[in-house]
Amino acid sequence: MTTEAPAAPLLTSSRAEHVYPTLTAPHISRIAARGRRRRVQRGEILIEPGEPSARMFVVITGTVDIIRPTDGLE
Repeated sequence: MTTEAPAAPLLTSSRAEHVYPTLTAPHISRIAARGRRRRVQRGEILIEPGEPSARMFVVITGTVDIIRPTDGLE
């Protein structure tokens, strides 16, 4: 008899806060001084899969979907 263990979450809540922190206004100001602020349109692609990038995105309002194609599926 085989039983499957429940899938472990990819990120624990403490790890998620480290990877995706909530930035304070001073944090955002420091980042903004070295970047540029712009609006994006719904459906706009920020980085193509496999494209190397050193860019960083800070989401002020709204959400971002991250889609990674694997074996022809999203």
